[in-house]
Amino acid sequence: MTTITTAMLVAAATVRDGRRSPPLDVDIARGCLRASGAGGRFLLGLADNAVGRLLLGLVERLGVPALGAHFAWRKRYIRDWTDFACGTWARQLVVLGAGFDGLAAGMVRRHPRLVAFEVDRPASLATKARALRALDAACPRHVLLPGDLARTPLPALLSGVPAFDPARPTLFVAEGLLMYLDRAQVADLFAGMRDACGSTPEVIATAMLCPPGGRPAFLRARRWVTGWLRARGEPFRWGIAPGALARTMAACGLQVHRVADADDAAAPDPSPGELLFRGHL
Repeated sequence: MTTITTAMLVAAATVRDGRRSPPLDVDIARGCLRASGAGGRFLLGLADNAVGRLLLGLVERLGVPALGAHFAWRKRYIRDWTDFACGTWARQLVVLGAGFDGLAAGMVRRHPRLVAFEVDRPASLATKARALRALDAACPRHVLLPGDLARTPLPALLSGVPAFDPARPTLFVAEGLLMYLDRAQVADLFAGMRDACGSTPEVIATAMLCPPGGRPAFLRARRWVTGWLRARGEPFRWGIAPGALARTMAACGLQVHRVADADDAAAPDPSPGELLFRGHL
């Protein structure tokens, strides 16, 4: 991994803004960048010194202003919702498109009865595995499951894993994933979550807003960002019209029962344009 990917940029933001995240998340992000080749080490070098952090902040302002703060806002909600679920009813956590995030690793530490799975591309999970070993943070209840959801249905991936139990109450997390799929693929993904579990699973997910006639994007994103994502092979393909979240998700098989308030006076979303919600299938 020598090019700069969105997973690496999120990890660099986590390191740069370390006080906003749990220490384990920062350590995993740092370890993944270190193990990601020249591009990751370059970003880590920037995130680890004052001048580099200023340069990262400048690039962010020229691309998507306050994007790092948005990631922290998003992850705080997801961490709190997931922690509550794992502390009450969920005994199985499946994180899809996990990237270099530390959510699953942190949850298995906090909840001794929890089994967690991360599904992502083989290269990303190989990098994370190296980082976890270097941190002595690997855990038998934390399973890294390489796979491409665009090629292999989720039930097929999970059915071959002895540690996965369809009868366990399961929470799925799809952070920063649905925007890379089209609507039919989103519906298929939700159907796969439902088919993989014997009980009704719950889902925490994000999706981009997409105004009528427009493209899915952060509201403050500069035009060049769309081209950069396309060049990286990570274009945003799908989004939800304003005010249509519940209706759109219901058509895809998910009943939404909570949405993070981007306009909360106490903690607003610093860079709006992405919806964060939870629901059941």
